[in-house]
Amino acid sequence: GFVPRVDTRDLSAMVFRQIWGKPKSWYNYIRLGAAGEFIYDHDGTLTDRNLTLSLLIRGDLETQLNIFGIFSRTFYDGQYFDTAYGAAAFLIRPFSGSEIGFQGEAGQGIDYVGSRLANVLSIGPYGSFSLLRHLNLVLSHAFERLFLGGETIYTANLSQAKLVWNFNVKSFVRAIVQYQDLKQNPTMYGFPVDTRTKGVFTQFLFSYKLNPRTVLFLGYSDNAMGGVFDSWLGPDRIGITRTDRTFFLKIGYAWQI
Repeated sequence: GFVPRVDTRDLSAMVFRQIWGKPKSWYNYIRLGAAGEFIYDHDGTLTDRNLTLSLLIRGDLETQLNIFGIFSRTFYDGQYFDTAYGAAAFLIRPFSGSEIGFQGEAGQGIDYVGSRLANVLSIGPYGSFSLLRHLNLVLSHAFERLFLGGETIYTANLSQAKLVWNFNVKSFVRAIVQYQDLKQNPTMYGFPVDTRTKGVFTQFLFSYKLNPRTVLFLGYSDNAMGGVFDSWLGPDRIGITRTDRTFFLKIGYAWQI
């Protein structure tokens, strides 16, 4: 498979306590747990250390609530950063073919550009709905703010809509529209940055499975950018304009040796 990181040796352990709900109880299942992880490179340098305390509650309508407390040490840019933050995720399926969720995170984080500790706040709602027999709609939004000492480093908003029409088991067509809005505070960077950038990404894809091992993809995608950009003449305001577009064809075939 795809390996995003190399030169690692990982040691991890987890322990948890399960509590099953009784008939007519307000919960179906509760799990309390703790997990620890140590990651070293092959020279013996500790690169990551994590301790996670978790609470999972499951109820009716496939309701699920996850709460985490995470304490980490990360080696980056020649130094260690110790962070502590909390995270939560909620999911419910109120009716058949639907799924509504929300996740958030707050606490300490790493400003990788500035190589310093900062504070992070992120939230994101999510919804998936089956419409008619063949149509599926997925809507999501992600907001993140990184700040330090009351000063915002950046705020980012990412909204996405995905629409999928399944003709049958073998074929479907998919449309994705994604909007991004990024604001950066130039005074919090050690080099010039754009104060605000906006972008729109769209993609249309048709997929057909010839057989279990052969898949055909045919699609189109484009990008558009705009916003306020800093130049030697001062801030320039540029409307959202298309920067590139791509037509693509892909055939995937797998075989066993």
